[in-house]
Amino acid sequence: MKNFLAALDPESRALAISVGWLVLVQLLAVLAWSIGLLSREAAVVHWVLLGVLPPAMALASLAPTPSD
Repeated sequence: MKNFLAALDPESRALAISVGWLVLVQLLAVLAWSIGLLSREAAVVHWVLLGVLPPAMALASLAPTPSD
């Protein structure tokens, strides 16, 4: 896995890590909901705050800025 990520350019590597993180946090939120640790709404909020926003912010920082 390390060799695969090392072969990618920084943007593709960031995207791969972000998607992996998003899926992992989503699975953990669903698991916490299904065993009763979180309500459905709390699981969705945790998934958005912990799973969606950090990768989105990281990928947004990699976006090229338009040159004037």
